[in-house]
Amino acid sequence: MKTFKIKIEKIILFILIIIVSILVISAVYINSYKFDGTAGIARYSKIMLEKGITLDDLADEYTDQYNKTKFVSEIKRMNNIDSIDYIPGNSTLIIPIIESE
Repeated sequence: MKTFKIKIEKIILFILIIIVSILVISAVYINSYKFDGTAGIARYSKIMLEKGITLDDLADEYTDQYNKTKFVSEIKRMNNIDSIDYIPGNSTLIIPIIESE
């Protein structure tokens, strides 16, 4: 009878360890951007361009060099820009505001 009780306690302990491990792994995976040093997009803003500008110049003006690629790809995605790198004047763009750690 005593060995049966010990086996049940070991099984319960093993199940609790598995549950806690799954929760920790899930929390790390969900918040992985905080651990790997990449920045996240905090919000979006709308800007009006009076004169033409390239996407690289726009990225230089609104973000740092570490987030430049993410910034440009997000501009292209949000504004349905396929292959052009030059934005003509009198345009309105939605740009990401990227928070850096």
